[in-house]
Amino acid sequence: MNEVNRQKNSRDHDLLKCISRKFPSNKYLDDSNAKTVRDPVNKMANKRKSWISASPRRTKPQVPDSTKRVLQEKADELIENVLKPEHIKPPPTDNDFNYLVDIYSKWYRNYFYFCAKYNCPAPNAISPSFEMKFARMEYVGNEKFNLSYMTLLSAKSGMRKQVQTVV
Repeated sequence: MNEVNRQKNSRDHDLLKCISRKFPSNKYLDDSNAKTVRDPVNKMANKRKSWISASPRRTKPQVPDSTKRVLQEKADELIENVLKPEHIKPPPTDNDFNYLVDIYSKWYRNYFYFCAKYNCPAPNAISPSFEMKFARMEYVGNEKFNLSYMTLLSAKSGMRKQVQTVV
């Protein structure tokens, strides 16, 4: 077994000699024992990796109850007077397509959502209805919100324009 290791080491040594002849500027190879020598300038090679704790996340500001109430009232007014009359139509006669049944709003943590409920009358539907959140307002403090919205893929582009103008 020692003979095999000696042959292996001599082959490695010969390979390193060959490389050092072709590339004489390789100063990190020590030809005597045929092992790589650590770079004294690059200190990162000598550092050990370790786990560190992540910085704590910034806490999101809490929404005051008065702001929640005011926004809920204004959103309900918008939904009842503008969005529902314009976008909720009677159910279609053909049972192949989803149709809009209800538009409503709700709070979830620091987010205020505008939601639409659709019915699925098709016989092969996975569920009889589903909810789609089409706009989200994230409270960022001082009665300011970040608005995110989704463009609807059907003829509901008027709904998107109405939501943009109110906020």
